[in-house]
This record gives sequence, structure tokens and C-alpha cells, in this order.
Amino acid sequence: MNHRYRSLLPSLLLLVVLVTACARDNGAEETRETASVTPAATETPAAPTATPTQPPTATPTATATPLSPAVTAIEQALDEDGTVVISNVTLPDGGWAVVYADEAGEPGQVLGYTEVGPGSSSDIPVTVDPYLATPTLHVRLHQDAGEAGEFEYPGADEPLPAAEPAAATFPVDVQVVVPALSVGDQEVSREQSQIVVDQVSAPGPAWVALHADDGGEPGTILGQTPVREGQNDSVVIDFDWRRATRPLHVVLYRDEGESGRFEPDTADSPVAVGETPVAASFLPTLPEDVFVINQPASTGEVHVERVLINAPGWLAVYSDFSGYADRLLGYVPLEPGATDNLVVPIEEGDITSLVHIMLHEDLETEGEFEYPGPDQPLRREGRMQLFSFQTDTGSYVETEDQSLTGNQVAIPLVVADVDLWLAIHADGGEEPGEIIGQTLLSPGVHREVTVTVDTDEATPLLYAVLHLDAEPLGEFEPEDSDVPLRFEGNFIRVPFTVEIEAEIEE
Repeated sequence: MNHRYRSLLPSLLLLVVLVTACARDNGAEETRETASVTPAATETPAAPTATPTQPPTATPTATATPLSPAVTAIEQALDEDGTVVISNVTLPDGGWAVVYADEAGEPGQVLGYTEVGPGSSSDIPVTVDPYLATPTLHVRLHQDAGEAGEFEYPGADEPLPAAEPAAATFPVDVQVVVPALSVGDQEVSREQSQIVVDQVSAPGPAWVALHADDGGEPGTILGQTPVREGQNDSVVIDFDWRRATRPLHVVLYRDEGESGRFEPDTADSPVAVGETPVAASFLPTLPEDVFVINQPASTGEVHVERVLINAPGWLAVYSDFSGYADRLLGYVPLEPGATDNLVVPIEEGDITSLVHIMLHEDLETEGEFEYPGPDQPLRREGRMQLFSFQTDTGSYVETEDQSLTGNQVAIPLVVADVDLWLAIHADGGEEPGEIIGQTLLSPGVHREVTVTVDTDEATPLLYAVLHLDAEPLGEFEPEDSDVPLRFEGNFIRVPFTVEIEAEIEE
């Protein structure tokens, strides 16, 4: 044996002994550790103690997506019933679907709206004004932030942000005739008393009515004519030009009552676009005219019922000389158009039985009557026009039939050339009977005179009778000095009827 290998053997044996010892020590520690935590098989189990428990873990599911406002609408037709349909609306808290006309690509006038409940809705009808509809309409969603169920816009119910999808546009085929009138300024002649409306578009059978002016608005109806549905050209309306004003108005009415019968006070209402009636105004050139009644000139004034003139001018009163205008008695300025119930102060003395009125221009110095001079009389077909009346026709009265709803009757006109009594007589059987009321009148022209009467003695036929006011003045003594007046041998009395309403018993 080699001595070198022999010398290493003791060292190798010592290393093996050390490794074996370490392995025994580790095994003993593992055995002790296991015994300390594992109960012996023969021990009795300890009583259980309360142990906090954890809630079971939910199995993850898909989370509901919150609703967002949205609206959609598709192309559709729009007819006279004015209904458009919104395809779908989603509003988390409810609100309003509002339809607008188009104005340069943006929502303009509100045409209609409807309330929408919370959540999603489909096929929602909205009533709009078809006459205001544009080829493209807008629909926007509004909140209901004010009083619930009441659309308050402008106000609390503001629109939601306009970005898609809370707003949409949709095209409509407007299948309605939009009502309209077109009329221009025109001349009205005495011989052909009519006006022409250039064009009328009617949504159905209708009427076009001509109105006098009343403070810039349509007043009394002067005439009317029917029109058919659709477009009507050169529509003629006949009327009495003497009742015309400047301006005049034409208004479109529906024929909703008895077909072919104009009923503006009951069934036939004006056609409106939105809340505005379909109407048009124009300036007529009217025949210059003066309407004056016979009257005494001893009162120092002349009453003119009506004057028509187309430009600023003058009305002048003249005495007569062989049928021509002679001495100037008085004058007043005139505005263009119609003037009613004009009073002209005149000089007293030298009043002729025939008095003339002429209309003059106002040309050079405005507001100053210059005649002889530039303010020449108006002429018709080259001739001066005279409007004449008598001053020696005495007193007279005009009446009208009426309802007796209170204790008064109304007499439209009394012309008195002396102090007199207007007496109302009951029917005496072909003659005036008992006097049931009277009033005292001075010389002059009196309009719409009211007389208080004894309704218990009133009869369906009454008489208006003029009585003289003789001495003692101011005391009515019909059985003595205050005798009925006569003209050319005839009593001045005019009959009229009254409708006596029966008293309602309680």
C-alpha cells in the first residue's frame, strides 16, 4: 500500500462520522416539532369556540349601464292634422320632447311638445302647427324642472345639452296649403265699387272679408266673397266705397258653419298661422266724397257726416249764388282717409237756403288755407265738385228698430231748427198714443239720443214725435203749448218697433 493513501484514511473516517451525527440531530428536531402540534390519538377533543365567518363572495355579473338621454326621428309626411312622430326617446328622469322649426340650420320657433315619462319610449306623437312647419324640423329633449307636468319654456324646463343624441333633425314633407293673402294698393272707382285681392291661398273652403280700419286693426266688415281650397287669383270683393277707410284690411275666414253662408259672428272664425290671423292691409285711392245732411245753418256750425280724401286738404263751406259757390263761410283741415262727424264753424248771417261744400288741396304752406291761391278745389274729370245741402228743411228725426232691454230707447238722429221736445209715444192704434218718455233738445244736429221711457206702458210699436218747446220754456206741456211740430202740413213723427224682453221671475 502506498503510504500516501494510508495516511489519508483516518481523515476520511472522521468526516463520515461527523456527517452521520449531523443527520441524526436534524431528524430528532423534526420529530419533536411534529409532536408539539399534532394531538395524541388518545386525547379528548376540546369544545368548539365561535369563529367569525366571512360573507360569501358574490359571483361577478354584468353591471347595468345608466340610461343616457337620446332621441331619434325619421323622415315623414305632415298633413293638416299636424302630427309628427318621434321614433325613440330615452330620458332617465322623464321630461319633454320639443319640436322646433328650422331657422338657418338651428332650432327656431317651438311648434309643439309632449311630456315623456322616465326610461325609453317609442313612436311618440307630437302635435305641431303645420302652417309654421319648415322642410327640416328639430327635436330636442327638455328637462321637467319646474312645476311637474307643465311645460315652462322659456323658464325652468331648459333643453338638455344639444349634442347628439339628445337632439336630432328630421325632414318632413309638408302636405298642407299654407294660408296667405296678397293685396296691393289700388284705386277704387265710383262706377265699379270693388277691390281686388291679388292672391289667396286657402286650406279649405273659406271667405275673404274686407274690413274698414279701426285704429290700425280690422273693424267693420264692408264686404266678403267665397274662395275655394288652394290658390285663388284676382279675388274681387264688392262693397260700398262710401264706407271705406284708409287703410283697408282683408282677412281670411274658414267656412266652418253652413256651407256658402258667411257667419263671422258665430261659426266662421279667422284662419290663423300660429296665433296671428291671416290678414293684409292696403291703401285704397278713394273717390273724394262728402256726405252731409240737410240742416239749419242758424246754429253757427255745419255738421258733416263723413268726408273721404286721399291727401291732406281742406273742407270749405260756401253760400250759394245761382247754383255756384259764392262767399266763403268756414273751413277746416282734413287728414287723408275718412273723417266722420266733422263740425265746421261758419260765419253767421247771409246764410242761403242752399249751401255748398268743396274739397281743396293743401299745397304750398302746410296748415294754412290759401284760396284764392295755391289751395285749389279738387276736380273730377276736370270739373270742380260741389256737395250741397238745404238749410230750410226744418226739423226731422230718424229711427231704427231695437230691443228694449232697459228703460231707454235710442234715436239715431234728430235735426232741430228750434228748441223742441223729442217725445216717445206708445201705439194708439194707427196714431201715436200715450207719451211714455221725452227729452229736451236745442237747435242743431243730435246723434244717438237716448230717452228714458215707462216700460210698463211700452208697446211693440212706438213713435218718435217732435214737439215745440213753447212758453214756459223747459216745461213739457203736450196738452197745452208744446204741440207736435209739422213740416209742409205733416206731423214730424216716425214709427219704430221694439222687442220687449219679458221679466224673469225669481
